[in-house]
Amino acid sequence: QNPHTHFFESLLVLYKATGSPDVRERAELLLNFIRDTFFDERSGVVQEKVNPTLEMAASEYEPGHSMEWVWLLGWRSRLFKLPLDPFALRLYVHYRSAGLAEGETPMCLTVDHRPVDPTRRLWSQTEALKAHLAIAELGPAELAPSAVERAIECGEAIRRDWLEPTVAGGWLDHFDENGEMIAPDMPASMCYHLYVLAAELRRSSKKLRKRRFD
Repeated sequence: QNPHTHFFESLLVLYKATGSPDVRERAELLLNFIRDTFFDERSGVVQEKVNPTLEMAASEYEPGHSMEWVWLLGWRSRLFKLPLDPFALRLYVHYRSAGLAEGETPMCLTVDHRPVDPTRRLWSQTEALKAHLAIAELGPAELAPSAVERAIECGEAIRRDWLEPTVAGGWLDHFDENGEMIAPDMPASMCYHLYVLAAELRRSSKKLRKRRFD
């Protein structure tokens, strides 16, 4: 699913830049394929891979990718002026049911939340925070306040555990299940996740000021 995810994201970027109806149509066609092929409604996750006949059979998933899709579906909703896709809520509710602490989203779990790869990377945390923001802004009223709280907790965890302990402007990338750092470097690919997170925090904070919370 990962290449399809970023292809879909690139179409959203292209539509934002051009407003082309053809680009929007292609994005929606691609989303329909992804929804039919990788979105597992029964389990509430995004499957990573399917077999050559496009059948989903995996019993594990990457929580970070599920949360990335919550954010992408939220962006689609804003960009195309559509209601939030119901699968975004399905993914988010399943993720919340895992009981994961903010800043500690693991790389891979079974669909019933047992660890497969309990190590943690920074990108999974940035995607979780973006998903919280999407639900806070676009989700149902009963989920929005807790999504705001979780977004704040996640942002504080990212700053405290992943950014502040290293050089100014740098980041820690990968911890093992015991909290020991296992990445000796800072992959350049993380610049994308951090830049988009900063831009989304700036954009979403303005929108959330206008939404009323109990």
